[in-house]
Amino acid sequence: MQQTVSVVVSMSTFGQWLAVQRKLKGLSQEAVSNLLQVSKQTISSWENNRNDAVISLHQYQLLLSTFGTIAGQEPQTGLVIRQRGQNRQQATWRKAKVSS
Repeated sequence: MQQTVSVVVSMSTFGQWLAVQRKLKGLSQEAVSNLLQVSKQTISSWENNRNDAVISLHQYQLLLSTFGTIAGQEPQTGLVIRQRGQNRQQATWRKAKVSS
């Protein structure tokens, strides 16, 4: 008889959360990159905490719906959501300014 095992994973960064959620759903990095219209290398850099994820609100909502997650349940460290009309540099600058 097969037993169900519950595992609690502590995730401190958005990249860690992304990797766990992706694997739980059985998705490849390429599948997530196609969903978000970014490169597979970008997904890898987020998951390995080499770069913050700077994504649009639309991309953020796609991730949440794909993983069946409610906004705010994922770690915010390593995540910057661009406002409409902002480019990546403006979003990153805004985050840096707010945190100082």
